[in-house]
Amino acid sequence: MAISSKYAHLPDVDAAPEIYETPDLADDVSTAQTGTLRTISPSPSEDEARPGLDRQHLDRDGARRKFEPSHVDARDVDFSDTIAGTRQSYRTRSSRRRRRRLEDGTEELGDLSDSEEETLSRRLARLKREAEEVRLETQRREQEKDADGEFEDTVEQQQGENEGNANVDGVEELSRVLDELSTKAGFRQTGSLEDDFLSRLNTSSTRRHDQDTSKLAGTQPGDTQTASSALPAVAAFSDRLTALEAALGIPTTSLESQTSTILPTLDSLTNQITVLSNTLAPKSSTASSHSQPPPILDGVSSKLKTLIAESDRLAASRKQAQHALVELHEVRMRQLGYSGSRPRRGFSNASANNKTDADQAGPGDESLQIQSQVFLDEQSSKITALYQLLPTIQNLQPLLPTVLDRLRELHVLHVGAADAKNNLDTVEKSQAETREEIKQWRQAVEDVEKGMADLEEAMKGNVKVVGEMVSGLESRMGKLQ
Repeated sequence: MAISSKYAHLPDVDAAPEIYETPDLADDVSTAQTGTLRTISPSPSEDEARPGLDRQHLDRDGARRKFEPSHVDARDVDFSDTIAGTRQSYRTRSSRRRRRRLEDGTEELGDLSDSEEETLSRRLARLKREAEEVRLETQRREQEKDADGEFEDTVEQQQGENEGNANVDGVEELSRVLDELSTKAGFRQTGSLEDDFLSRLNTSSTRRHDQDTSKLAGTQPGDTQTASSALPAVAAFSDRLTALEAALGIPTTSLESQTSTILPTLDSLTNQITVLSNTLAPKSSTASSHSQPPPILDGVSSKLKTLIAESDRLAASRKQAQHALVELHEVRMRQLGYSGSRPRRGFSNASANNKTDADQAGPGDESLQIQSQVFLDEQSSKITALYQLLPTIQNLQPLLPTVLDRLRELHVLHVGAADAKNNLDTVEKSQAETREEIKQWRQAVEDVEKGMADLEEAMKGNVKVVGEMVSGLESRMGKLQ
């Protein structure tokens, strides 16, 4: 670019040429060789000596883990430029995620929680789970050490045993603290006392099993103090539970027994005691005006009245059956010719005084008495069998409505089937009659066809004869002309 002389003295004027010429590329060279030579320097850059520069790359995974749990709620948010006080802004919340370090050194985040913060109950549950995992890991390491025999020196073996005992004591102490915290916080429900007792028993049995299986040189004072502090609480709870079961009349519960729970039993006993106290206690003037009989007592009284009425009805029907039996027996004896005036008596009196009647009767009446005795025995056996069947019939009483409905439905089905069968029989009969009529018509048609064929043959013969006669007449007429 050529610059005129009047602009040559001005600063910041670009005097470089507008068109640059580059050397031609060779076939085996991809880039042009520069004229400057690069010097090999021990330091790749001059800026590395500056302490203020951070040359580490950004940790994108760390930033993602930091901001990934964040949730932005932008519903009903006003993004306009207004500065009104009622303008809504978006809300940001973060959910905590539990980190877990894998065997290869990487960290894995747990599942996101639906709540904004981890609640106290979730934190306690997580701590308990982690404590149990630590206890199992410690037990596994102790078993591996016992199996492999890594400690060859006595001093090193004693140090390893002391460290293992300290770990076990720490885990047990942590479990005890977590149990106390969960009990104080009140996160357990009403029916969790039995679960707590069973869990403590299981924990104590597991600890005893671990102490027996592990080959430790001596017992630590922390284990003795923990066991001694837990045993009185377990014993007191067991005594209270046994006393409560004995008061309720419930046998000692076990893990295999499927007994009812205590609270419903207590409620039922409370209701029964209330009913009995209201029934037996003297009614005062104030209590009678406000208290009303419970519905359970009304239902029981109605059932009792129904049972009493049914028992009276059964007794009356039994007496009527006995009187009818006695009358039938007397009528039969009278028909057989047994003459003797004796007053009516019941069924039991007739069977009891049979011997006296046999002594008073003559030799001719022995057969009649034997027949009467056989008749009475037969009737008594029938009545006894009926009374033995009464409980079975009463037990089947709830099924009677269903059975009756089924029988009615079967009756309707049978009636419909009978009607359908009658209709089918009528249709079949009419079809048979129609078939007979069709057969007769076919026979008549065949007869008519046969007659028509005969008439046709006769007509053909007549036409032939008449034709011959006409031809003869024509020939004669021709001759006459």
